[in-house]
Amino acid sequence: MAKNAELPRPGPGRRVLRRVVSMVTAWIVLGAVLGTITGLHFGGGAIGLLSHVIAGIMVFSVLGLILAPFTGRARESLVGGTCGCLVGLMSGPIRGSLAPAEAVNLSLVIGGLVGATCWPWVRVITATGSGLVAATAFLARRARRVWPHSHVPLPEPRQALRA
Repeated sequence: MAKNAELPRPGPGRRVLRRVVSMVTAWIVLGAVLGTITGLHFGGGAIGLLSHVIAGIMVFSVLGLILAPFTGRARESLVGGTCGCLVGLMSGPIRGSLAPAEAVNLSLVIGGLVGATCWPWVRVITATGSGLVAATAFLARRARRVWPHSHVPLPEPRQALRA
């Protein structure tokens, strides 16, 4: 192969496959954490712990496979799941009759789902907001060029209070 020859770029199928694999891996990690917490809570020794971990991996890998085509944000899923675990741990005084392991597991699932699905919308909203600000600034500059004397000066704050 020549020195300057370009390597073929990965096609769209490769990118989708990479996104699916990373998302499923992230949800397998979350399922293993959830299974570990549940296994330690219910006891059963090493076999009970291992069976809960395997069950968490089985269920959450399917969830990762379902979420991958829509979002594909594996890092955000892990960050959301971690934040959910921390929220579940800190919610002791307000959780009532819910056991700590159940609160952490529920918060882990909700945090992972929020991390997987909400960050793209946050990005869309912030991009739209910044686009609206830029469009407004452009239109204001354009209006000043077209109508240079249309600006009405505002009264000083002290004068407004005296009047």
